[in-house]
Amino acid sequence: MATMKKTTTKKKTTPVRKKKKEKFQLANEIAGILLIAFGLIMAVAVYSASQAIFISWFRDFSFGMFGALSFALPALTISGGILAIAVRGKKPKGYQIAIGILGFFSLLSFLELCCTRPYGPGQIAYFPYLKQCYDSTLEVI
Repeated sequence: MATMKKTTTKKKTTPVRKKKKEKFQLANEIAGILLIAFGLIMAVAVYSASQAIFISWFRDFSFGMFGALSFALPALTISGGILAIAVRGKKPKGYQIAIGILGFFSLLSFLELCCTRPYGPGQIAYFPYLKQCYDSTLEVI
């Protein structure tokens, strides 16, 4: 016996729903503009040679945390702001944002560790150290 398929009707847009959606879109636009502004401030701090207190502090902090990858942070922050404005109609879940931020900082930290930090005997970077270990293993065989 065949069963009837249920049909769904689209909910009417009530003034309350419309107002919530407009508030959310406005919040995304504000967050995007703030991210773009913060990215521009970061760009001034990272790319300039100014000795102003905030700029030199932020430059020291940024290079201490991320090393040479600090040059990419302003561009990534500005593009994140543009993305926040572009997808203002969709609401990301809190855990997605937290995982994205954590993953981004983990990736930057890992790349900094692998590329520029001294490691092992002779104080060389991680990837050259692995190459040296691989080459020495080939010599033994």
